Amino acid sequence: MRLPIIVICFMALTSSGVRAQEVCVIIAGYFIEAPSRFISERGEQISEGRWRSNLGFPNASCSITRDGSEHGVGCLINAGRAADEVQEFYRVVEEDIDSCIRQLPNGDEYEKESREYETAKLKGAGTMWTYDNGSEIYSIYLDGRIYKSDGRLANYMSLKHRAY
Repeated sequence: MRLPIIVICFMALTSSGVRAQEVCVIIAGYFIEAPSRFISERGEQISEGRWRSNLGFPNASCSITRDGSEHGVGCLINAGRAADEVQEFYRVVEEDIDSCIRQLPNGDEYEKESREYETAKLKGAGTMWTYDNGSEIYSIYLDGRIYKSDGRLANYMSLKHRAY
């Protein structure tokens, strides 16, 4: 059984401040129509299992992925922006996702995990919300990051659906 799920509207989440209810309504189709919505958003193929996205979000570079039964959309947002913009985006969008999840029938079953991370190329802080209904997993990921090679800052957001 599929439940309405939260998906973030990368296009509308700018400093203009679209609120949580609008975010939920605009993009919920990704998970409600999974996986067909992910498939229909594919643009030019970049590599095996990865396509440019046909989404037209400002300040974002997005791609659609497929790995077996997992479909996803990921966007690098605000690349090269100032630290305060990246931090504010992360704060506002995290609050909006929390608000949306609380409105879902199974919102109390979402697991939320926030953590700092560091890899060879990146350093940042991220939050993941996950819901497993026993046959499908839905996840939302959001972070603020710094690229160690050149000090650029950015946000990253992804939505994934996996049937098992």
